[in-house]
Amino acid sequence: MGKRIIVLLFLLLGIITVYLIFSMTGLLQNIAHDLVPPTHLSGNKNFRVAVIYQNSNVPFWQLVKRGAVKAAKNEQIHLSFFESVHGQEFQLADYLRLATLAKYDGVIIHAEDERIVPYIQEAWSDRIPTIVVASDLPDSGRIGYVGTNNYRAGYVVGKTLMQELASHKSQRFAVLSPILGSDMQLSVAESLKVFGFREAISSKGTNIPIWEKTDPTLLDSIKIVRILLDKHPDLDGIYATYAEGTVAAARVVMEKNLRHRIHIVGHGDLPEIRKYITMGVIDASVVEYPYQIGFTAVKEMLGYLKENKVNISNNIDVIILNRNNLKNFREVEEPKNGNQH
Repeated sequence: MGKRIIVLLFLLLGIITVYLIFSMTGLLQNIAHDLVPPTHLSGNKNFRVAVIYQNSNVPFWQLVKRGAVKAAKNEQIHLSFFESVHGQEFQLADYLRLATLAKYDGVIIHAEDERIVPYIQEAWSDRIPTIVVASDLPDSGRIGYVGTNNYRAGYVVGKTLMQELASHKSQRFAVLSPILGSDMQLSVAESLKVFGFREAISSKGTNIPIWEKTDPTLLDSIKIVRILLDKHPDLDGIYATYAEGTVAAARVVMEKNLRHRIHIVGHGDLPEIRKYITMGVIDASVVEYPYQIGFTAVKEMLGYLKENKVNISNNIDVIILNRNNLKNFREVEEPKNGNQH
């Protein structure tokens, strides 16, 4: 009698599981249907493209959107923007699956980590091409990449710090990187920056850098930098791979009165970063061109949808912002000023 009840319970559990799977699939399809924008051009194909991104850096993605909208102007294309915010129910993979179910003509997505690879492949199997931006996933089935060469950016930072510390007897570095997502992993882009940095400094026989990972908020970054400098008072330089970390390093170095001993190279061109560059607290900062990333991604997608032509990789230049070129630097839409790499 007991075994029969157990069998019945397992059967009931199986039926409930199947029901929930079909219900969820139906729900996603209904949501996907609601996401489909109407076409506005009669007689000609109006391509529908989903732009999906993780909004961990608001100013950066605002400029990406501006560039994308500019590229789409007067073109037969409708852009739908989907923003994944940490802690919310829908993440990058969810929006990508919805875009596939809604049968968008193409997807432009922030390739934050490798967990979205199966969904890119699923979209491609449904003949929906994907262009990844900001960080690359070359083995994902994407048709192209638009963004910074993150390995190259990290390598250039390493060379910059080595030049600043050429006269030092010892050269001890720390790297500060953000961890993202619900399981707090390092993104592909961040890993490549650090790899490039380590390659640049290892060629001179420098010690392997201390690598600290933290939540990308300013407060958490400041806390980590304080702990880092308390534990390692002999540090010569800090490389922060993100804007908040760059600001945090500068604030703590100022707080501890170490501005003339510790060199900082970071990322971003926030007003506070520019101020610290002017003061000589930050030696240099890597500045990307997100507007150009958004603009180029949409143009590449249009080229593929219209003519089946696409560049597999579009590396957008960066500028190394320092005291020498700060006065001439402006927030331009295309890379024209400063030292480009």
